[in-house]
Amino acid sequence: MTNYEKWLSYTDGLASPQNYIDWGWLYLVAASLQRRVWCPPDHRRVYPNMYITLVGKPGVGKGQVIRSVSEILKMHKLEDVKPSSAKTSEEQMIVDSMAAADLKAAQDEMMVGKGKEASIDKPDLIPVAADAVTYEALVQSMSRCIRRINYSEYNEQQGKDVMRIYSHSSLCFLLEELASLFRKNTESLVNFLIQAYDCGDSYEYQTKTAGRDRIRRLCLNFFGGTNPDFMQDTFDDKLLSQGYSSRTFYVFANKNRKSVFCLPELTETQKLHRKELAEHVVKLTRLYGQVKIDSDTWNWLREWWEDYEMHPEKRASKSAKLEAYYARKQLHVMKVAMAMHFGESLDPNIPRSTFVRAMEFLANEEKTMHLALTLDAKNPLADTSRKLLAYLSQAGKKNFVDLLVEFNGSVRKSELEEILETLQTTGQIVATQERDEHTNDAVMFYKIK
Repeated sequence: MTNYEKWLSYTDGLASPQNYIDWGWLYLVAASLQRRVWCPPDHRRVYPNMYITLVGKPGVGKGQVIRSVSEILKMHKLEDVKPSSAKTSEEQMIVDSMAAADLKAAQDEMMVGKGKEASIDKPDLIPVAADAVTYEALVQSMSRCIRRINYSEYNEQQGKDVMRIYSHSSLCFLLEELASLFRKNTESLVNFLIQAYDCGDSYEYQTKTAGRDRIRRLCLNFFGGTNPDFMQDTFDDKLLSQGYSSRTFYVFANKNRKSVFCLPELTETQKLHRKELAEHVVKLTRLYGQVKIDSDTWNWLREWWEDYEMHPEKRASKSAKLEAYYARKQLHVMKVAMAMHFGESLDPNIPRSTFVRAMEFLANEEKTMHLALTLDAKNPLADTSRKLLAYLSQAGKKNFVDLLVEFNGSVRKSELEEILETLQTTGQIVATQERDEHTNDAVMFYKIK
């Protein structure tokens, strides 16, 4: 049984849309890898970290998936997981000292803003950001969430493998409501998120009381949920456009995959699968180094990207909203491929077949990704267009009279005709002529393509 299948078993009781659940699995792996594994070239590394935003109306199971991911990421504590052992007693002393320093720094971070007598939980093995946080608190938290890993590297002068220590500041976000983060200092926050996504070697920021500070080897994974109204307001203000949106997977769904009155208790099998997934997460935290891609696969990837750039008509979505996203499509493929691969294996060699699966997975998601970004807010009919798409997705095919009754008060007859024409032209709905079951007259029906 694959780890992905175990994830499906663990989340079987959720009502959430299937694409939310699939992206939750990829995020779990990416957050576990942090800033320790990368695709070449070495001088311009591509790390597997991801920004994923689940977009859907209230009641569509965004929070259920985010909580399921969070539950596994937080199962293991830093002090309960021993670091990789060293070859010599001298090296082991260094490793033990390193682990003690990491634990002390993590405990100090959790004590920030609390009294000396306050009791705190054990620090998580994988640092997770607070649910409610300001820009200043976020960057300060990341500067303190230092983790280290020891690895071996061949030393030509000594003629043998020697132990090295790699430190990084990796943090992951699990935010059920994205709007709670973007309350103030939004421009500074977005600029920081862009740099943290790119996993730069350093990020400098000015504090009010302590002067200039620096985060070394930063990396951020971001998993959040929001509703279409927030996306509309945010893109109206151009706060998350261009740089941020090109780095983000917007995952849209209009309805849950099934109806669930309340979450059922986990079965013993589901508890076992959750435990096994958490154990795999621990194994991922011990990985370090560059992934290996054979030359034939590299040549194939280069040829694919050259052809893809020259032929934009091959894109799964023709929406202009995804122009910035498609400019980074090759990076998205590498990130998804790494998450897919290390979700099942610890082998650094990623085969061509995994990149093919990543491309197919992304192409399928891109068909609806633009719906998360809505239509142009300058068009007064944009909001009704979005609601009409959501209605057809849920209610199935409807004729013109049905739609006019449903949206009476929002649009006039001529405006509804304009909306339907635009949605057909852009390939979002199709119109078919059928016999009305009551009158037997030929009637035009509209449905999601």
